Amino acid sequence: MAFFSGRGAWSEKAIVPAEYLTAIPHIVTKEAAAQLHVNPLTTAPLLRAVEVSSARPGQDVVVFTAAGSAVARLTIGLLIECGYDVIAIVRREAGVNELNVVFPDLPALSTESADWTDKVSVAADGRPIRVVLDPVGGEVASRVVGLLSQGGHLISYGDLSEVAQAAARVEATGRAGTVLLATR
Repeated sequence: MAFFSGRGAWSEKAIVPAEYLTAIPHIVTKEAAAQLHVNPLTTAPLLRAVEVSSARPGQDVVVFTAAGSAVARLTIGLLIECGYDVIAIVRREAGVNELNVVFPDLPALSTESADWTDKVSVAADGRPIRVVLDPVGGEVASRVVGLLSQGGHLISYGDLSEVAQAAARVEATGRAGTVLLATR
């Protein structure tokens, strides 16, 4: 059984009303079942944010940091299905390989490389980077925001780095865009 009701939802054991439960087939792992309610609820507003950003499918680029996460993979798959060009950023080279198994044509880059931001620009191939979806924050967000095109949007929905984001860097880009922060 899986449930999503807020307080206690991540506990190993909880007493909840039956109407909050969803039966999970035995072939679904406990780890996957724990994500069934939360990940789609995170993905939906991310897709909406891309849609309202004026990013144009097939013309503008969406960059996704922490792209190896389950939320990122779900969102990337839906973005690709909607025609968006996505560039994935992960922490390790092994993560690049893992993403390329799921999405063989997806440009995926690792922040292990010192010049990863240059590689993102090369992967964009002259197309504007209109949106960055970022659950990392900190140094990664501070660097990737400099890649945004004029009027681009940084959608920050987490703080995995637990390091303060350099807001001054956002303003220093001189781009008339939007920074949306959705944190815990």
